[in-house]
Amino acid sequence: MWRLSQSQRNFTTSTTTAAAPVMKKVFSSSSQKHHSSSPVTNERLAEEIAQILKFQNWNLLLEQSDIPKRLNADVVRTVLDKHQVGDPNRLLNFFSWYERKMGAVQDLNILAKLAVPLCNSRYYRHAIDIIQRMIRMRSSPREILGSIASCYGDCNGSSPPTLKFLIY
Repeated sequence: MWRLSQSQRNFTTSTTTAAAPVMKKVFSSSSQKHHSSSPVTNERLAEEIAQILKFQNWNLLLEQSDIPKRLNADVVRTVLDKHQVGDPNRLLNFFSWYERKMGAVQDLNILAKLAVPLCNSRYYRHAIDIIQRMIRMRSSPREILGSIASCYGDCNGSSPPTLKFLIY
């Protein structure tokens, strides 16, 4: 039993050592009071989240910080928009984590910012799920297509087949 607890302690220490600089930054900046949701504050928080999302244990790191208390839709939009993590599946997992914490997102632009990179990376099933959510929100087809087209134009690496897939 002692060996098991000793090995677990060593495993925990070794897996969190790589994240120490990020966690130090997260915990030191999280000790400051963030009463407003200014664009600068949201941008900084999005940068912190993007750095944390690079780690395998990102969800644990986020849970151990005060980031969940400071999250809002603007921060999530910024993470999806400016801070491409490189793995759309990880962005989808972060988005799902956010929704478990804060509730379902009803913003077409946020959903489009998630659907386009998923489609670009050939995660078609996930992209279709996001688009179906957009349709269930009872938005007009024009609004849905407008948000997809806007995100398509903003997203680097989008190709014409991506847009065709998203529209059809």
